[in-house]
Amino acid sequence: MDASDDEGFAFPVVGEDVSDPYVCEDNGDHDHQMHQRASELDYQFCVAVQSANVSPVAALKAGGQPESIHVPTSEPTAGSSCQTSAPSQLPISEPTSASSSPTSARGQKRGNDSTQHEDATVVTPESSGMKRRRIFQKRAEWDLMTPKKLSELPNPDVFCNHPCRITYANLSKKEKVAVASKVRQRKFRTLDRVKQGNPFEAFDKEFAWPEDVTQIELFKKDFDTAFYYDLAASPITDAGERGCAMQRLYCMYKAGLMTSLGEILEQQKLKQTSIMMTYNGVWGLLDDLTPPRNLSIFQLEQLVREHERTKQLFAELCDQFGKLIEKKHIKQYIAAQEICILTWMTKGVVRVHVHVWIHKNYGFTVDLAALSWKGSPPFTNRHALEHLGGRGSKSVSASYSGAFYLQIDKIGAVRQCGTVSAHTSYQVKDYWITALLAAKKITVDTARSHYLQCVVRAENNIRLLEYVEKQALEMQLIRDGQEAEAEILRTERGFRFLPEVEAWRMQFATVKSRYTFLVLDGPSRTGKTRFAYSLSPPPTSEVCSATTPERESVYYADCSGGLPDLRKFRRAQHRLLVLDELHPKNAMVLKKILQASNDSAIMGASPTMQHAYVVNTFRTMIVVTTNTWASGLADMPSFDVDWLRVNSVYVLVTTPLWLP
Repeated sequence: MDASDDEGFAFPVVGEDVSDPYVCEDNGDHDHQMHQRASELDYQFCVAVQSANVSPVAALKAGGQPESIHVPTSEPTAGSSCQTSAPSQLPISEPTSASSSPTSARGQKRGNDSTQHEDATVVTPESSGMKRRRIFQKRAEWDLMTPKKLSELPNPDVFCNHPCRITYANLSKKEKVAVASKVRQRKFRTLDRVKQGNPFEAFDKEFAWPEDVTQIELFKKDFDTAFYYDLAASPITDAGERGCAMQRLYCMYKAGLMTSLGEILEQQKLKQTSIMMTYNGVWGLLDDLTPPRNLSIFQLEQLVREHERTKQLFAELCDQFGKLIEKKHIKQYIAAQEICILTWMTKGVVRVHVHVWIHKNYGFTVDLAALSWKGSPPFTNRHALEHLGGRGSKSVSASYSGAFYLQIDKIGAVRQCGTVSAHTSYQVKDYWITALLAAKKITVDTARSHYLQCVVRAENNIRLLEYVEKQALEMQLIRDGQEAEAEILRTERGFRFLPEVEAWRMQFATVKSRYTFLVLDGPSRTGKTRFAYSLSPPPTSEVCSATTPERESVYYADCSGGLPDLRKFRRAQHRLLVLDELHPKNAMVLKKILQASNDSAIMGASPTMQHAYVVNTFRTMIVVTTNTWASGLADMPSFDVDWLRVNSVYVLVTTPLWLP
């Protein structure tokens, strides 16, 4: 919530009541300063009342000054004078000259009238006690009769003349944003405590986080209504924040976002071009359908689609709303039935819900309380439209976003019927498809099909779709590899201790200018590669500790086709580099890399250097696993062979390296 949320719903302009001696005629800066000062004295007065343990009415009769409030010995009688009941230390300022200013002249006249009022508390019009009384008399409808039960909550229209609401309305746009930010942060902190198991108490009800995920949206509405009412009724809260809460309640009331806390749902009506309603309830639970948890969503869709109960529910829905459509002369409508994917994924329970979308070109008024179905009130599904950018838009095309949301082949869709069709009855926006794909509500194939039918930016969208699909497959491949590695580690046996390998490994305990690399040469299926994985992390590593999983600190590069691809190698993360099936001839091209020095090597060099990249392997353990090292050295020049022998530790593997 920010200040911009309030601009669409402003309180009606209330004219001045000339018969009321407590309404100030002045406007502009004087009015603004008066309300700011009133909010400060409002807080001081409420604190004094609370500490003195007296009623606000008695305090007002005592003059309204915070410093003049004391514990009364007896309640003043109805016939007693307000002047005699006021404390003797009540400050009374002298009246100003009538010729001082036009404002003071008007104030003098108003003041003389106020002294004749039966509830007047001071003699002179300039007394600050009179100002306190004037402000708090305006608050009597709310502050002095604050409801104790949710059933006693007033209509938000009662806040129209409230000084706190007026104080907030007179703030600048920047000040409104700051106050709204404070209120929003307070609400989110309170909601976070509720999520952690600490219920929010408002009036005579506790609000606890619901266990049923289908009730979360309704709970948030209840919570918002109760939170803002509680904040508006708090006498010790800042006047600006209270006014912000009052303004927000009024906006929620006009937008139809409030719940039945004050029996407002019965009065809730929406006047708009199109509306999408969602129905949830116990009637949607399919208790007799218990498919296995490993069943795919598409197989589950087929089972639910063939279930007799779902067919009956959808027929009853179409029958009831068919009468409404005929009565309202609605020609464009869609009804859809879907599986609750979240309920199935989290609890393994099959549950269905239904959507209804209706549209009229010139708009209509809908009484939501009269549209209950099977005991479930309608939920105006604005959250779904936010995926498509349709909420808040007044364009004709945006009014059809709800239709597209129901007509597209979403994951979990069971069946749908209607009188409009996508792409022919209305134009589909390409960003609708992108939003649904990002929300994982449709598949890539469905998105590609609708992109082609959209025509607009089809080539760019499909190219983007192919890129996203490629990256998603790569990420899935990495996740599958990590899961498989975890399974292997749980069943893998330990490896034998090799003194020459341990001596080579210990060289990384100290900082050197260059290091040697390890060569494990031997026949296949002797465990060379898996043994290389077990060498990580190195003896001293600031990044990877002894508890770091071996896969996270190992970079594996397949060299069977030539040189390795080291574009994704990161020295801060990968402390062990495994070069599998590296031929000795190709090793001569990787001299700077194999020495693990602080010299950077350029890989992928070409005349244009288009695909070149830099690799630094300083203090990285490098292991070469191969079965052609010895035979490959025979065909190489002697100086290359000498370099490889000096800069490597060669270990011939003839037997399996794992323990028996």
